[in-house]
Amino acid sequence: MMPKKTKKILIIMSVIIIFCICIGILIYLYYETNTFKSNNELFYEYLFKSSDIISDFEDLDALSEEKQLLKNNKYTSNLEATIKYTR
Repeated sequence: MMPKKTKKILIIMSVIIIFCICIGILIYLYYETNTFKSNNELFYEYLFKSSDIISDFEDLDALSEEKQLLKNNKYTSNLEATIKYTR
């Protein structure tokens, strides 16, 4: 049999270890998942993640400049074709 003092220390240490494991799991869930985040935090997190997509839309201004260039510099071409239809 273990003495009472050793048994008491073993129980206290077991409770502390279980408590630390639970705290570690909660910290992981908070920082690595969206479990405990508010709607505002989620909104801004996804907004910043989608900033790459927004920067792609800024390239549309360059596309409009190319369209304006094509309107200003007209290009014409003549095409002659012969079509034969047989039955």
